[in-house]
Formats: sequence, C-alpha cells, structure tokens
Amino acid sequence: ELATKKTKPLLDGVRSAQATKDRDKIQTARTDLDQHLDRARSLLQLALRFADEDTPTSDLNLARYYLSYMHLLSRNNYEAAILGEYLANNYGDENPVQAQDGAYMAMAAYVQAFNDNEKARRRADQEIDVAQMVNIASYLVEKWPGSDRAMDARLQLGTVYGQLGRHQDSADWYSQVPESAPQFTNAQIRAGQAYWAAYIEGASKAAAEQPPQAELTGWMTSAEKFLQSGIARSE
Repeated sequence: ELATKKTKPLLDGVRSAQATKDRDKIQTARTDLDQHLDRARSLLQLALRFADEDTPTSDLNLARYYLSYMHLLSRNNYEAAILGEYLANNYGDENPVQAQDGAYMAMAAYVQAFNDNEKARRRADQEIDVAQMVNIASYLVEKWPGSDRAMDARLQLGTVYGQLGRHQDSADWYSQVPESAPQFTNAQIRAGQAYWAAYIEGASKAAAEQPPQAELTGWMTSAEKFLQSGIARSE
C-alpha cells in the first residue's frame, strides 16, 4: 500500500501541468509519475513473489489489485486486465468485494485498450477487447446484478457499442439498467437515442439496402418509448 500512496498526488500533478499547457511542466510531471509507477509495480511484484502460505489471501489479492491499477495507469492494459480477471474469476465467493473490484479493473483495462487500439486503427484488436468486455459485464450482471459495478458495466458497454455504431447492441445494454438504479433515467434516454440512431441510419440507406419496414418501425417505436420514459423520470 505504501507503494501506491503517492499515486494520486502525482496524477493530480500531471492534470495540473496539463492545464497550464506548458510542455516542460507536463513532461516533468509525466516523468515523475512514470518513475513512481515503475517503482510501485516492482515493489508489488516483489511482495507477491515473497509471499508464503501464512500470507492472508486478502493481502495477496489487495496487492494484485494495486498491481493491476499500476499497470492500468501505465497503459499496460492487458497485464492490468489479466490480474483483474484473476481476482474476479477466483474469489467471487470468498471475497465478493475484491472480486467485483477486480472485474471492474479488468473492464477499465479493456476499455482503455479499446480506445488505444482505436487511435492505432487496430480494428481486429478492438473486436477482441469488446468480446472480453462482454464476458466481464455478463459475469458481473449474472453474479451481482444489482451492484454498482454491474451498473457501470452495462453503461460502459452501451457507450462502447455506440462508438462502434452498433446501435441495437448499445440500446440493449442501456436498457438492462434496472429502474431501481440511480443511472436508470440516463440509461433510458441513451437507449432511446441508440434506437433512434439505428432508425435514422437504416432509413437513410438506399431503398434496396434498407432493413425491413417492420424493423425500422420497431426501432422508431422503441426510441419513442425509452426517450419518453427517461424524460418523464427527469421532470
């Protein structure tokens, strides 16, 4: 834990430097953070290496969680995801909180990988990232459907599918947010917007390429339903 205590102040330092738009300050702040992350990863890996059978599992998993976070901040996305998934898949019954946190970290890592691959135009890798996100989100929703982590996963996938222009998939994930959740109103509106985008995209195609009219009508009807629901809840 000592290895991670400086992380937030250093992250704040990078943000403050970026706000000044001074390249030298940004570079200095970034270098300080990178050096800290390198050292923190080394210390956490060392702690895990020297653990023995007397080391509490909760302490080991906390070290794994912090190491996953350090990898995430270093943009070692897949290293972060692997550690997070390990916690989620192996400790769901023994320690649900750590397991959910691990799943959330893995989700964040795949989202960051997705965005990095977008910049690099690695479309095939993005498809793999999305498939992994779906696996994690489905696991969270199935095992802890009412948890905050499950809510975040639904919203995150709705956003990612929207970025890909897969509007029906986007709407499907947004529409899964239950009415009891604080995010319900926003999710309803986003689901409506996704269905409307699907309708506009389909209706704008040449007649020979358009989806069946029944499908277009269904998207328009769903858009109206979800938008009306979200707007009514927000008033």
